[in-house]
Amino acid sequence: MKSCFFFILGLSLALNGLRAQSTEDSSVFNNGIRMLEKARTVRDFLSCAQYFEQLDMPYNSHWLTAYYTGLSYIQGSYHARKDAVKDSLLDIAQPWVDKAFKARSGESEVHVLQAFLYQSRLQVNPQLRGLSLSQKADASLKKAVTADPSN
Repeated sequence: MKSCFFFILGLSLALNGLRAQSTEDSSVFNNGIRMLEKARTVRDFLSCAQYFEQLDMPYNSHWLTAYYTGLSYIQGSYHARKDAVKDSLLDIAQPWVDKAFKARSGESEVHVLQAFLYQSRLQVNPQLRGLSLSQKADASLKKAVTADPSN
């Protein structure tokens, strides 16, 4: 029950973060965000990830490219059928989350994204991963609240 609560909290905060951008950011990321909103299959989410990965070259110092790439892989993992594929997508997502942290370590959205990733890994095998990953997710969400209590 506790892990379900944190998953829903993390997901809602992460999706809320999709709209936390400046007008300048929106002009660069709008196509990908629209793709992400319409995505329904693993293939759709991988297309979103590829779109944001391509943005990483011209905007490699911008935290949102890494954020949205990681988010695309994480969301794609929920649509995969096999646990090995889910874990693989989450393994690909982690370096993007790490890159977002490197670019903007104090950003609450990045902490929420990390919590979302932990919860996603937990969902693959709750019995084995539940204790350690739920604690890590909880710690990430607490950091997010500390970074921006109003978000």
